[in-house]
Order: sequence, then C-alpha cells, then structure tokens
Amino acid sequence: MLRIGRSSSLLLSLLLVLGLGLGLGLGLGTAREARAGGFFLPVRGARALSHGGAVFASGDDLNAMWSNPATLFRSSAMVSAFVDFALINLGASFHRMDQARVLAYDDRYAGGFPKVSSNAWFPDPSLGIGSNFGLKKFMFVLGVYGPYAGTTDWPDDDPRCSPAHSASDCATQCYQDPGSCDWNLGPQRYSLIKPQRTLLSYQLSVSYRPIPEFSVGVGLFVSSFLMKERMKISTYPGIFGWAEDPSLDALIEIEGKDWARVGAVIGVWGRPLPWLELGASFTTPIKVQAEGTLQVRLPSNYYFSDTSVVGNKIRIDTSFPMILRVGARYVHPKELFDVELGVTWENWSVHRDIVVRPMENIEFDNVPGLGTYRVKTFTIKESFHDTVAVHLGGSVYVHKKIVQVRAGYFFELGAIPDRTYTVQVIDGNKHGLGLGVSARFWKMRLDVTYGLVMLANRTVTDSQKRQVNPLYEEDTGPYVDGRPTIVGNGHYTAHYHILALSLSFKH
Repeated sequence: MLRIGRSSSLLLSLLLVLGLGLGLGLGLGTAREARAGGFFLPVRGARALSHGGAVFASGDDLNAMWSNPATLFRSSAMVSAFVDFALINLGASFHRMDQARVLAYDDRYAGGFPKVSSNAWFPDPSLGIGSNFGLKKFMFVLGVYGPYAGTTDWPDDDPRCSPAHSASDCATQCYQDPGSCDWNLGPQRYSLIKPQRTLLSYQLSVSYRPIPEFSVGVGLFVSSFLMKERMKISTYPGIFGWAEDPSLDALIEIEGKDWARVGAVIGVWGRPLPWLELGASFTTPIKVQAEGTLQVRLPSNYYFSDTSVVGNKIRIDTSFPMILRVGARYVHPKELFDVELGVTWENWSVHRDIVVRPMENIEFDNVPGLGTYRVKTFTIKESFHDTVAVHLGGSVYVHKKIVQVRAGYFFELGAIPDRTYTVQVIDGNKHGLGLGVSARFWKMRLDVTYGLVMLANRTVTDSQKRQVNPLYEEDTGPYVDGRPTIVGNGHYTAHYHILALSLSFKH
C-alpha cells in the first residue's frame, strides 16, 4: 500500500505539472503559427524526427498518442510522463516576378522587385502523462500537442519617415515625396505580412494489448484552432490611381478562434513474426468554423479621408484532412537495432478554400462615388492536393542498451498547386533528414535530435492569385487592365532547421 501511495502522489504531482504545461503550450501556441505540408510537417517529436517519422510500428514514448496510440503499451507503467520541446526555424525567400505596369508607376520598384525573405523561430512544446492503473493490458494517456510547423514574418511595405515628418502626416508626406523616406519594401504584401496560426490538440488515449502479438489504441482529441493574419488589400476605385498604388493600400487583420473541434485517432499494432512488426493509424478530419474579427486600417489617400468602417464580426470556414499512416518494422532478434519503413497519406484535397462570412453588417461608409459599401462573403481559393510521404528510419545501440543512435529520412509531396501558391503557406516537395541520440539513466530517457528539411526551389509563372479589392470583388470592370494584379508569380525557396529534445519517464 505504501508503494501505491507514493505512485499516486507522484501521479498527482505530474498531473499538476501537466496542467501548467497545458497553459504554457497554449500560451506559446497562440503566439505563433502552424504551417507546411499542407499546413504542417508529416512528423513530430524528437524521437520520431530522428527516425524520419517512421514510428507507426515502433513508437515507444507518449508521442505515440499522435502517431499510433496502439503502440502506447510500450510506455505502460504506474506513472509514465513525456515532455517534448522543439525549436523550428523556417527560412524562406520570395522574388516576385517583375510586372511592367508596377515598375512603370511605382518609383520605389524602378529597378525591379526586391527579393524578400523571412527567417523566424517557432517554439513547439508537447506534454503527456499516463498510467496503467495496475491493469497490465491497458495504458491510459492524457496529453497536449501541436504539429511540427514554422512561422514567417515578411516586410510590411510601410514607410519609415524622416524626423522632419510628424507621425500624423507620415504616410501622406512619404507617398507625395517617396525620396524623403525609407521604405520597408514588401512586394508580397497582398498575400501576407505576418501570420499567426495554431492548431493545438488535447487528447485522451487508451491502448489495449490482449495478447503479446496484438494491440489496439484509440485517442479522442479536442482541437483548438486560432489564427491572426495581416496583409494588405487594394482599394483602387478605378477612377484614379492604379491597382498597386501604395496610397490606396488598406491594411487588414483577420482574427479567428474555434476552441473545440472533436476528432479521433485509431490505431492497430501487430507482430506476425518475431522479427516483424506492423502498425497503422487513422486520424479523422476536422472542419473549422472560427469566429473572430476583421480589422481595417483605411488607406492614407485623401479620397478616403471621410470614410469609416462599421462592424467587424466574421466567421472563417475551412477544413483539415483525414490522415492514414502505415509502417513495417524489422527488429534484430536481440533488439540491438531496428529499421522501419512507413507511409503517410493526408487528404489535403478537402482544403479547397477558405470562406470568410460577415456575421454582422460590415460596411465602408461614405465612400466617394459609392456611398455605403457592404462587405459580402468572400472565398479564398486554395485547391490543395492530397499528399503522400515516405519515411525510413533506423536505430542502433552503441553502448550496451544505454546509448542509442538514430537516423531517418522522409520525402513528402507538396499540397499546393502553382496556380494558388503564395507566401501565405510555404509548401512544396520536401526532403527531410533527422539525426538523434538517446541516453537512458535511472527511470528516464533523453532524446536529442537535429532535423533538416529542404523544400524544392519553386518558380511560379501561371499564378491565379490576385489582389483582394473589397470595392469591386469579382467585378473587375473599373480596372484599366480589366483585372486586379497577379501577386503569386515568382521564385520561392524554403528550408527548416529543427532542434528537438524529449524526456520520457516511467515508474
């Protein structure tokens, strides 16, 4: 009884730590974004990254609640805990394809569009705690995690005025006298300036292993989706100026939250032969309906000096995919080394578009020549493709069964076609490499991993991504050239550096 009491006390303490960790995870998550491979990478967790993501049959820490909950039996104990922390650096660049009309009208771009870049770090924590409660065939786990992802921060194209100009007339003076100001040039501004996206999941999982050769697992999760995106739109009225006139740019910020979307992860594991293990899992899709606000900073042009914006409540509808993972693992008879091959399929074709619906009247009042203009429901076309990733990983003990070295590789197809590609979501065909080392001591195991993910360089020449103009939407008649400017054509590069560590505990 004394032993059980100590374990129960430890379990309570770890639950308190987990509770604090959930708050930390949410706090960190809401400050950043999630994106790539669709919106995220096909691997998460230090140990999984070092195995190239091939852990669907070999999962042996509480991160298995995400990849395949059937393998949670390997963490079975009265108390089992897991902390994973990754620092993810996404470096990206965009060199927009020159457009004669813009270069002719905007002196700032007389020499062509500059190459712009983003280089930002994204902290990604996850935590889990579990117990078998003395039931040797079961394992119960509670945890919180977000996908491995990255964040970007692009130039905003706003002027930086000289001291001779006061803050109140900064923008007007700079647009009238461009040579007197420094410019933070952002030719990508109509696609994105600064994003913050988070998908955070709280999951309760259970695995059941009725016989040594078979296990099944189920995880029920509640996902919270939060987003805030800043970009510029054109308010070119068609009667003066031009489509990319900076004095007719309006800064918008879209913010939305969907706190509770329910889904499930279902997994199976089997060992048909002493040296062969098979694993598979299925994650259900999620439909997001995020309620939030649309904030607008009106253009600096005098044309809008008496215009005001009334109302701001919106709803954002989008979808995240179902995911199927399968893996086969070879295990050395004495478990000195292993090799696993895995495949991930993600149904990103469900992500066809993002629909933004006003939940109240949002109006531009006193627009010259138009009077009052009411913002209607608008759709951002995405047209994603399904993705497939192939994973290969292996590990070998180099010092008894204390120190283990791991290495892995994955290749994933990109989800986004050229016609809808912009800096808003950095994605493409990618190669990922992971190298890691594990060390066991006392009742703990420490995993440290470095990962490098290289996206194929991409040149887009047939983009259909255009400026957003709320005054005319699909009616492009007022434009001199008949349509808003294409903003997605150009050359894109991107890569990830990932530093990850995890600490697992069993007692």
